[in-house]
Amino acid sequence: MSREMFERLMTDRVSFLKADGKKVRDNIKAAVDAAKNRITTFEVDLPVEEGDFFERTLPNKTVERFEVLEPGYQAGLMKIPPSFQVSVKKVTDRPRPGPSLGSITIHGDHARVNLNSVDQSTNISSKTTVDVWANLQTTIEREVPEPKRSQLLRAVAGMKEAAGKPSFRERYKEFMTQAANHMTVLSPLLPLLSNLL
Repeated sequence: MSREMFERLMTDRVSFLKADGKKVRDNIKAAVDAAKNRITTFEVDLPVEEGDFFERTLPNKTVERFEVLEPGYQAGLMKIPPSFQVSVKKVTDRPRPGPSLGSITIHGDHARVNLNSVDQSTNISSKTTVDVWANLQTTIEREVPEPKRSQLLRAVAGMKEAAGKPSFRERYKEFMTQAANHMTVLSPLLPLLSNLL
């Protein structure tokens, strides 16, 4: 089989470009096998190196670009002429969208972000018990109607007096029982209270 007969198998026409984008040659006879990521050509005088490109224009005028991964030079054997059996990967010229840059809002006393890591930090609360009592009293005065307001304020005073003592747990339970109907307004403060248990 002569070189001409082998070249008849080269049904594609490709262009060859160096890695910097400079076109070296057009209309090169080749066999493009996109499924196997291989381009074969008998044009062995091409200066093919890793990172170079082959381009093929499809009938619909779409241009496919293939990056050279391995030139794959094959010396001739008997009647088979020398060739490049180039390993390639298909790439495109269209810019791909980057990662989505959404917004993340983090708030709270112990807010943090861990990316690809394990959180081994220790939380040290900066809120003082004075803040807890003041916030609780203000919320009750603003949000809870009488006569329940007075009952809850007495319960808060009892908890405040028992803070740090064994009797605090009992005062906390009494407050929670009385506050049951007002949890929607008091729930933001409950984690601070439970820290005192």
